[in-house]
Amino acid sequence: MWIARRLGGMLVIGWLAVTLGFMLLRVAPTDGLTAVLQDSGASPALIAERIAANGLNEPLIMQYMRYLGSLARGDLGVSLLSGMPVGDLLLPAAGRTLTLAAAAFVLAVPLGMLIGGVADRGRRFASSAARVFITLSLAIPSFGIGYMLLLAVTFLLPGTRILSSDQVLVPALALAISAAGSIAKIVAAALAETRHAQFVVTARGMGYSEAGLLRIQILPTVASRILPTIGLQALFLIGGTVVTESIFARPGIGRLLVDSVLRRDYVIVQGIVLWAASCALLIQLVVDLAVAGLDPRVRESK
Repeated sequence: MWIARRLGGMLVIGWLAVTLGFMLLRVAPTDGLTAVLQDSGASPALIAERIAANGLNEPLIMQYMRYLGSLARGDLGVSLLSGMPVGDLLLPAAGRTLTLAAAAFVLAVPLGMLIGGVADRGRRFASSAARVFITLSLAIPSFGIGYMLLLAVTFLLPGTRILSSDQVLVPALALAISAAGSIAKIVAAALAETRHAQFVVTARGMGYSEAGLLRIQILPTVASRILPTIGLQALFLIGGTVVTESIFARPGIGRLLVDSVLRRDYVIVQGIVLWAASCALLIQLVVDLAVAGLDPRVRESK
């Protein structure tokens, strides 16, 4: 039953995200279509004709109902300026963004868990170095890390194709370093707290070895605590691509969003808002299922 309640809550949140995106993008005094036509010297009659053709002269509630109906059919609409279907513009950009986010995620999770473990139980120098890494990665935003990596690669490896728009290693590393710091901090704190928990102390008194305690008692408990953080970092990685793609000139969702906002093409922005909300809800559902699988008490509490 808790899955049904969770899915129902996700549908409500998704509807709120769609509605909020629809309303906020219509508070501007003019839309991108009108602005472009006015700048091109179009006559008022032509502007009125184009506005009517796109349904922009209808009452707001009618536009909203028509938009919901289109979404129910899987139609995201067409760009106000180019006339291209939003799906045709969104899918290639989303594919490049998800490729970058996935690469960063694959790097960030093991790196964060390794550094968190070293910070908790490593030798004095290694533990101190791990904690310095955590502090710096949390203090420096991802775009700052991206700029430093960009400068380093430019000076150390001039003339290489590693910074071309079809490469993902360096921008993924910039995102991964920032995300790994948050994961490592939670891992270190969870390990330190769990090692001194009463059930671990009791098991240790019963003769369990440290390796057995780690495998049977500590890691499952720590995993259920760090999974929500990993889920949040997955969302951060998707959102962080907006700036990182701009730094490394990658044509993904970030560039499409910035261009659409500047051109006031709100139909494309609506599609991006819906895509981002869908990603967030899907990731949250996966995290909830994983945590519930590790800890049955979660299912019972919900």
